[in-house]
Amino acid sequence: MSSENITIPKPESWGSTIAALGMFMVAGIVLILMEIPHEWGYDELLLKLSFVFIAWLLVAATGYCVGWIKRFPRWSYPYTTQMVLFSLFLMHSSTPGLSIFGYSFGRSDSWGWRAWLPAILATIIAWIVTRSIQPIGSFFQNIWEDWTLGAFALYSLLPLIVFVVYDEMDRLYSLYCMVALALLMIGTALIYMRSRTIQQRALTLALGTLLAVSFSFITIEVYWSGQGYGDFDIIRMGITILVICTFIFSPAVIGLARRFSSRGSTTEAF
Repeated sequence: MSSENITIPKPESWGSTIAALGMFMVAGIVLILMEIPHEWGYDELLLKLSFVFIAWLLVAATGYCVGWIKRFPRWSYPYTTQMVLFSLFLMHSSTPGLSIFGYSFGRSDSWGWRAWLPAILATIIAWIVTRSIQPIGSFFQNIWEDWTLGAFALYSLLPLIVFVVYDEMDRLYSLYCMVALALLMIGTALIYMRSRTIQQRALTLALGTLLAVSFSFITIEVYWSGQGYGDFDIIRMGITILVICTFIFSPAVIGLARRFSSRGSTTEAF
């Protein structure tokens, strides 16, 4: 019998679960708001949605900061990953019309280094509170002990992936897709956090990832083929789904490495 069934008799607390869901809820709300059709008459609101992106990044940075202080509990991994990847994304993005502290962004004015200010500030605050960089070691040690933490961190990239691949589509069509995907991602995170063993968590992430990625690219292929941009390409779609799912589950290699390194002991990592 796996020691997981013995050492982790209870799922994560509801407090930790809600904290983990918070990042997916924020991302889901942003995705839905960004797909509001222009014809619904919310053009003025849509022009101001750049602030929603900033809120997304600030929430991620705040979760990362608190996670550092608490030595990166399970719920903090989506925040940390989204902070890093969203900062990278925002570096090469522009938010025309957005004004912050008296500075107005132009149409071709990318964020550049400014995208990293929330991450830098969060790191400084966390270090001042802890006076230690040891939590960084805990971040990776936790993944060594439970590789699904790494997969959970990468799973949190799905909102950003979804945002990119649904670009330039009819907003009413993509709006319904975003609602479905937001609910699916939140539901997967909920079940993951409440699962008791590594095996249960891995299965939850596997099914959640496969469903979300497959739903995304099937609906995208259906839309573009219906618009006359080529036939429904099941091979291309299948390869894309396989690549993304493999990337998200790449931390499973860590589980295999730990299992082989501890072979002969009573503790299994996979």
